[in-house]
Parts: sequence; C-alpha cells; structure tokens
Amino acid sequence: MTIFQHHMNRRSFLGWTVSLALASQIPSKAFGAPAPVQPPAERSLYLVHRNTGERFHDVYWAEGTYLPESLEAINVLLRDYRTGEIKPIDRGLLDLLHKIQSQAAGNNLIHIFSGYRSRRTNNLLRKKNRVVALNSFHLKGMAVDICMPEVPLKTLRTLASRQKAGGVGYYPRAHFIHVDTGPIRFWR
Repeated sequence: MTIFQHHMNRRSFLGWTVSLALASQIPSKAFGAPAPVQPPAERSLYLVHRNTGERFHDVYWAEGTYLPESLEAINVLLRDYRTGEIKPIDRGLLDLLHKIQSQAAGNNLIHIFSGYRSRRTNNLLRKKNRVVALNSFHLKGMAVDICMPEVPLKTLRTLASRQKAGGVGYYPRAHFIHVDTGPIRFWR
C-alpha cells in the first residue's frame, strides 16, 4: 500500500465520520420520519338541546386549560330541564363528545336529548320505562343521550364505541345513542 492510498483511506474515513456527525443534527423530517402529532390548541363543542332549543357553540378548552365560563354554560345547557337543577358535567364526557364530533362528517351539530338528571327525574323516567337505570350515570353528570342528524345513528354508535371511553347504548327507535364515561360497555 502506498502512502497516497493510506492517506486517501484515512481521509475517506474522516469525511464519513464528519458526515455522520452532521447528519445526526438534521431534524428527522428530512429523512421522512413522521412528525409528532400535536394535540389541538383548542377544543370546542357545537351542541343544541332538543327540549329547550338552547345552544352552545364555543371553545371549552384552550392551551391546556378548561375555560370556566364555557364549563358553566355547558352545565346550564345540560341541566335537568325538567327541574332546573344544575350539576357540573364530567370533563371527560366533554372531551368524548369533542372526539366524536371531530370525527363525524357534516356540520357536526350534536343534538342533546338528555344530560344531567336529578334523582326525581330519573325515578319518574324509571316509572315510565324500566330500561332507565336506577343509578344512571346521568345522575352524576357523566352521561348524555345524543344524535347528529347528518350522521347515521349506526355510524355515530361506531364512532362512540371506538373511543373506548365508557358506555355506549344504542336506541334506534328513539333515534339516539347514550354515551357515558363509566366503565366500558355496549348495549342495545
């Protein structure tokens, strides 16, 4: 091996080492790696209550914080409209509704049939229909009965079920689904 060949091999090795060091400083996007998914900076809901006509169409979470004014407005919208009683609605339920709404096609307006229920209202409904649970998650502000007119009910049930965030009940005759943030379960 001549001195020239030895020098070239050493030079090639040094060049390769420097190139590797520089390449490690290039962001992963340059190599086609997927960019990390950034959560949205805001979460909003578009709700209408079928029994009162009241609406909420606003941001309820921004920059990592739930917005107190929006939570209060949602609590009022989802109150027991029969008695006027208001209970704080579970934030996980709001996030679940946001996920369903974000994944649905159309204008994404969620129609609310029932949100929070007082014990008195729940007992009244149980007298009319034994399907109503004695200790319903509606009593805890952890359940809503919904539909989205532009989304087929079966599709809405599938969207809710895929979240694996609680219970999903399917009521095609009444044209709504029940979603809650209790244990994961499904029924018809």
